[in-house]
Amino acid sequence: MVGDSLSYDVYVMLGNGDGTFQAPVPYPTTGNPYSVATGDFNGDGKLDIIALAEPGVPCNCLEVLPGNGNGTFGPAIITPRPNNIAAYAFGTGYFDPVFITASSTSTTTAAAASRL
Repeated sequence: MVGDSLSYDVYVMLGNGDGTFQAPVPYPTTGNPYSVATGDFNGDGKLDIIALAEPGVPCNCLEVLPGNGNGTFGPAIITPRPNNIAAYAFGTGYFDPVFITASSTSTTTAAAASRL
């Protein structure tokens, strides 16, 4: 999985099980997806993608591409943008998104959402 700053797509390359990958499949986003993470963010048991758009290029948003459970993803759901993202399992058995913000004094805080 990789974000493309020219096309504003997130490309997913599924594995063939033998160390090789299938051709990349593009999933459109509305911004430059410079930071991406995966996890089951909506609790349906399917892998989802979250993509963080570069500020103001062209949107200032976080996009969630819900997984269909077969290696494909639905259209992006747009939400307000934090400064950075990651995914971590906080002992819950689920990967939760971690939203990271920084203030003008360079203090960094992190907040986790249990479900999107």
